Amino acid sequence: MGTFSRLLQPLPGESPGASQQRAIADFPNAVAASALHLASSGGVLPAEGEHVLVAVALYSVEDLALLDALDDRLRSSEAPQPLTVYVLDTSEIASQEGFQTLFPGIGPVYQTPVVGVFRRGALIAKGTGKQGRDVLHSLFG
Repeated sequence: MGTFSRLLQPLPGESPGASQQRAIADFPNAVAASALHLASSGGVLPAEGEHVLVAVALYSVEDLALLDALDDRLRSSEAPQPLTVYVLDTSEIASQEGFQTLFPGIGPVYQTPVVGVFRRGALIAKGTGKQGRDVLHSLFG
């Protein structure tokens, strides 16, 4: 089990709500220990270069497994990665307008992950749910 998937592993006697709160609190440390980079809902991503922003639901085992797979893929590549991958907890995004601010033109968000690929500050590819996973698969295999 990967670092991100372990975030939802309950401690003995821990309620589901407490497990979720612990996952939210531990997420920044898990990102810091990975090949991924932490973004925030109010932060500005770099305007230069190419990067990927992935917003995940920390209550989703599937989303956390996706982060583990992405981290493994980035760590296993011997070539330098042309894309920097930023991750964000969707609980930081208060509204659909918040998603629109981070992912211009994404449309209503009903599923995670939410994925955007940016080149020189412009969103060039995007998707939510399966479509978002497909975007990541096209980039990282």
